[in-house]
Amino acid sequence: MRSLQGIRSWLCGLSLLALATACEPANEGAPTIGFVDAFEDSTIEQAKDGFLAALNDNGFSEADKTLNVLYRNAQGDIPTLTQIVRYFISQKVSLIASSPSLSTITALQNTKDIPIFMMV
Repeated sequence: MRSLQGIRSWLCGLSLLALATACEPANEGAPTIGFVDAFEDSTIEQAKDGFLAALNDNGFSEADKTLNVLYRNAQGDIPTLTQIVRYFISQKVSLIASSPSLSTITALQNTKDIPIFMMV
């Protein structure tokens, strides 16, 4: 009985350690960009890569801890797209990057306070 209690305590401690590690804070003080795609597409992927490369060229990258990027894809589902945009708003992102137009329109319908960058 005693060893079972010891194992439970050990597993509980291990679980808490795993949780603490998984909840590592983002790069504090760095701006956060919410990048939303309405669906998967190679052209949209190229636009995202170019956008992140331009930020990197100007000194903003996750690798250098000068930027946080939250990336979400709605997989063509409109309610999911709306949920993603609302999640970004709740996270108080510095900018919403959107592609294609459907993502931009959804972002514009849900916020007037966060800048929105549309990729074409």
